[in-house]
Amino acid sequence: MISKPDIIFAAGAKLVAPGKQEKFDKIMIDSRQNTECGLFVAIKGKKTDGHAYLNDAWEHGARGALVSQKVNSPQEFSLYLVDDTVEALKNLGKFYSKQLAGKKIAITGTVGKTTAKFYFQKILGIRFRVAATPFSYNTNIGVSASFCNFSSQNDFFIIEAGINKKGEMGELAEIIDPEIVVFTAFGKGHLEGFGNVETVIQEKILLAENAKTIYLNGDNIYALKLKEDFSQKGKEVILFGLQNHITSQLSLLDYHLNPTEGITRFRCQIEGRIYHFQAPIFSPELIILLLPVLHQAFQLGIEEDEVQTVLNEILLPEGREKIYHLGEGYVIDDSYNANPISLHKALNLLKRFNHQGYQTWVVLGDMLEMGSFSEAVHQESIRSLEEHNIKNVILYGSMMHGAAEKVLSKNSVDGEYYLASSHEEIKKILLDQITFPFSRLIVLFKGSRAMKLEEAIPTEWIEHETWNYSQ
Repeated sequence: MISKPDIIFAAGAKLVAPGKQEKFDKIMIDSRQNTECGLFVAIKGKKTDGHAYLNDAWEHGARGALVSQKVNSPQEFSLYLVDDTVEALKNLGKFYSKQLAGKKIAITGTVGKTTAKFYFQKILGIRFRVAATPFSYNTNIGVSASFCNFSSQNDFFIIEAGINKKGEMGELAEIIDPEIVVFTAFGKGHLEGFGNVETVIQEKILLAENAKTIYLNGDNIYALKLKEDFSQKGKEVILFGLQNHITSQLSLLDYHLNPTEGITRFRCQIEGRIYHFQAPIFSPELIILLLPVLHQAFQLGIEEDEVQTVLNEILLPEGREKIYHLGEGYVIDDSYNANPISLHKALNLLKRFNHQGYQTWVVLGDMLEMGSFSEAVHQESIRSLEEHNIKNVILYGSMMHGAAEKVLSKNSVDGEYYLASSHEEIKKILLDQITFPFSRLIVLFKGSRAMKLEEAIPTEWIEHETWNYSQ
């Protein structure tokens, strides 16, 4: 509940139109969100200005707004005037964050943030009240809005933290002030605002400035140096990852993908004890993200069989290895985002299916926000397809097309490469080339969010799926 005194005090706002509301149920940062009694924050973006959408917000349940200029609004609207609505929202988020007694767990990294957040929410939710930042609300705006909307009755708050430029993580750290931080992985991703991976890391580690416990992916080349640095500051550092890469408290010992059953069976070691689990999760990189969650769960008294019950029905978030079972094969929608680390994960998965006798296809879209590395990254992606023995490829986007022309013209390629210019063209190629229902065949969709590759999946396929672990 966001109250009038809190808005005036924490946001430094002046009430210029009293309206009828003294309290608001939630913060709205999108005028299309539906709520009973919301406070809409009018944010000026690169393309749109929230001040133009007050009437729209009213129709969707807003009864007040945080504004930075004079506006026309419904007569009963409460208006709070501030110098800068984004800064005011961040101050509100920080204010409400400090009021929470529950434990705050923050997650950051180049890949896997949303999946790790999802795991924490599901598994800790077995015994505890858990709130998490919704959707991909991982910027200072989304995180601040989330803290305003969190109920103080929750035991845990799981916060995804993402950044695009220098200075943002320091702000997020101040807003969140987490007790526990999970670093999922470091690599080439969102480099446009940073220049190189080392700068990204120096920015991201600011999130753990005041944290007591840090979970660090030990499969990363930067892990040991970061562990040493954090340990010198008196923090508890727990490494997790593959057993053959690190010596750690939390290890994935082995895993076996069973495509027929649609599950992976795996063994992991948590603080010296070995556990056996199975889950409808195909990539070991995503299973590794379970390790910090399992560690916390067992420390909190959650039992192994309780965890297995949740894993039996685990439904991965949209666009993150969303699995459709079609005949004797699968469509894998991994379209939410793409960078070299997540692409390597996806191609490794296809290689595992290849080894089990499956024909593999990949629809690969541009990887955005790579900055000066963009051309080299896309060319390396084309070469990786050959290295992983992926023979059926549809490339979508100007960067992938340009990389293909440069790489493929210099190399003899074993396989079929198609350059598609639209989602409809992708669908046509797939429907023309692939017999339906599938016979031991995998089609994986991978690209940056802006490429919207989920829209290129033929509806004829999805309508006839056998089962779907994501519904």
